[in-house]
Amino acid sequence: MIWNTPYVLLLNISSIASLFFIAAAARYRNALGAVPFIWLMVCALIWSAGSTLEVVSSDFKSKLFWYNVKQVGVYASPLAWLSLALQCSGKHRWLKGNVLIAVSILPGLAVVLMWTNPLHHLMY
Repeated sequence: MIWNTPYVLLLNISSIASLFFIAAAARYRNALGAVPFIWLMVCALIWSAGSTLEVVSSDFKSKLFWYNVKQVGVYASPLAWLSLALQCSGKHRWLKGNVLIAVSILPGLAVVLMWTNPLHHLMY
């Protein structure tokens, strides 16, 4: 394991910062944009923690598992950004169920294809 590299240190700092921002935004969750910001920080936490564990893993199967976990945060973050932008710009009426479902189809499909890749080999 390579826990002492600067890359791993920066990823750990990113994970800790994401946790700090989640806790800070949770205190003001009634404020405009707080909930989408919390979701965005959860995506960043999954992304950075998954990257850290991917880097420090020693065998291929665990690296592949943590890569897949990391990609959940990667694919979910654009939806969180969109939700944050729509809510902060006053277009929160677009955040209805049908629009969120339509926008979530491609990232959701990508996550499903990634986790089931040994069956079809479409993702990598």
